[in-house]
Amino acid sequence: MNSIPERFSRTALLTGDDAAKFLAQKKVLIVGVGGVGGYAAENIVRAGIGEVTLVDGDKVDISNCNRQIIALDSTVGSPKTEVLAARCREINPDGKFNVINRFLKTPEDISSLLEENFDFAVDAIDDVPVKTELIRQLKQRNIPFISSMGAGGKLDPSGVEIADISKTHGCPLARIMRGKMKELRLKNIPTVFSPELPLRSFTDRKIGSISYMPAIFGCFCASAAIRELLKQQSL
Repeated sequence: MNSIPERFSRTALLTGDDAAKFLAQKKVLIVGVGGVGGYAAENIVRAGIGEVTLVDGDKVDISNCNRQIIALDSTVGSPKTEVLAARCREINPDGKFNVINRFLKTPEDISSLLEENFDFAVDAIDDVPVKTELIRQLKQRNIPFISSMGAGGKLDPSGVEIADISKTHGCPLARIMRGKMKELRLKNIPTVFSPELPLRSFTDRKIGSISYMPAIFGCFCASAAIRELLKQQSL
């Protein structure tokens, strides 16, 4: 690429042309494209990343409309990955957006996925066994990543931060994942989490959510991705 596309010119003003060109050559994996993953993808694509792979087997549900960027009346019932990929192409027609419209279920699924040489990965899933195995294999392959903890059951955005899994507190998912990482003797696990204690749910089966919390978590994930890639560019 000889020049910066006008759509990314403001990014280049911030990072410099060389960095913007570097980002356009990078490949990012996003596993889980609901509330957190959808906003992570949005911001990663708007930052000028050239190739993004979206993984999720779910379809848009009407109940997603309170918090997911892909959830509109017109998209209910459509595969989340396909809706998000179409949105990404509208943001950057020159980008490459790969869709894997299924859930990861086995270590073999993850291993096959990671055969691609990704420059960064975003873990935005809440299935604990799959999340654990995904992190294990990312560490094994030395692929930089960020892992999102729970955005549900919270209202206060002021405490959201990026921290090592060992430093997390107040988050039920993070507590479980700390135990899993300890069992596997895995260290240096970067996460996005909030220390806010979960608010009481009005149902015994589902966790409540608010519009902005998954968005903030997703923005933090995108921030981690872009800053890590820019760090690679400076090496």
